[in-house]
Parts: sequence; structure tokens; C-alpha cells
Amino acid sequence: MSELKPYFLSRVGRRLSWPADGAGDGAAWRRYDIGVRGVDRDTLLATVGWQDFGRGGHKTSSSPIAESKVVRVTLRGLDSASEALEDAARAADPKAFLGKPPPRRGTGAADSEAIEQRLTALMAPEARSEGEAAPAGGSVARFRAFWTATPGLVAPDIFSSKDGTLRARWNHGAAHTLWVNFPAKGPLGWSVSFPREGASGLRKINARCIDEQDIIPCAALLGVRCSR
Repeated sequence: MSELKPYFLSRVGRRLSWPADGAGDGAAWRRYDIGVRGVDRDTLLATVGWQDFGRGGHKTSSSPIAESKVVRVTLRGLDSASEALEDAARAADPKAFLGKPPPRRGTGAADSEAIEQRLTALMAPEARSEGEAAPAGGSVARFRAFWTATPGLVAPDIFSSKDGTLRARWNHGAAHTLWVNFPAKGPLGWSVSFPREGASGLRKINARCIDEQDIIPCAALLGVRCSR
């Protein structure tokens, strides 16, 4: 909780987003817009509204932020900002989460430990595919900075490459995948694959974002959820 309070205090007056699959009637997913109002000791004060989207990414219905509900969420025992945002969404919109118990908390530290174990393992040739080099120091530092700066991320699968550039893969279900490459310098390259509607095969998109914080939200809009 020690890191969450300053995180939210620095965002007072701003709106944060948290996506949920199939939360609305007939909607493919619901985006919760959470306005940070302040932090009272260990409790987040926020307003919550939402917008529903269909499978094609079109808006279906909404609860405007001006008419949203005020909620109080304890930050005690949470590992990430994403967990607090989910709790805010659940508090404001309980009907959407009927039959969907909250996930087990306290996994952030375990994810970070698993990542460090994987990075250590990749230094050994037997942990890499043939022709791949050990992860380059600058690439590892870039990945760690991205992980630290993106609260609530699910731990990805991590691979090296021929030149030692780390590649991270997030899978959402069986057919939605995000890959991000972490060069030591320059923009992060990323790609997304997801099923075609009404046809076989996958749609694939390769992209670059000048601002790294846009990658995960863009992937979520394309159906690949990488956060808790």
C-alpha cells in the first residue's frame, strides 16, 4: 500500500480506466472511468462511471462520469493500482460482477519474483532457443522500467532473441496475444493478434507508440487484456 497512496495522490483530478470483459448486457466489454478525488489515510475516494463496447469496438451505452457513483476503496493489502481500480468498479457496479468473485490478492510480489527468476534463467544457454543470445543489459533494464511503470500488469512470458533483445508475450485467452520488444533505446515495437469476426484466421497488427504508456491500453482496445 505504501506505493499506492502516492500513486493516486499524484493523479487527483484525473480519470483512470479499467476494462472488464462482458460486464454489460450484450456488451463485449465495459470500460470503467474512475475519477480520483483523493486518498484519506488508506482509503481511495473516487467517482466511477462506465461505457459499454461491442465486439467491433463501437459504443453501446454509457453511464456519464457526471452521474457516476462515489465509492471508497481500501488500499490496504493491495499490490497494484489495477487492483484498486477493479475494487472501485466492483463497488460502483455490483450487478455486473454477480457470480464473479474478486481474484486472489497479493500476487504482485510473486509475479515480480517469477520475472526475476526467468531473467536469471535466460542467462543460461539451455533456457534459450537455438541461436538466441543472452539478454542484453540495456534491454533488461528497459523491460524492468516498463514493468515498474505499469501497475497491475500480469506477468508475461519472456524470451530473448538473436541480438539479446528481450521479447515479452501476454496471452488473453487462446487467440488474443500481445508481443512487446524491448530494445535498449528507441521506441518499443509491439504486435497484436486477435480473431477475425465472421472469418477464419487472425488479424495481426504491428505498431510503435512514441509514449510507452499507450501500449497496454491500445492492446486492451483490441481485445488483449494484460492487466488484472
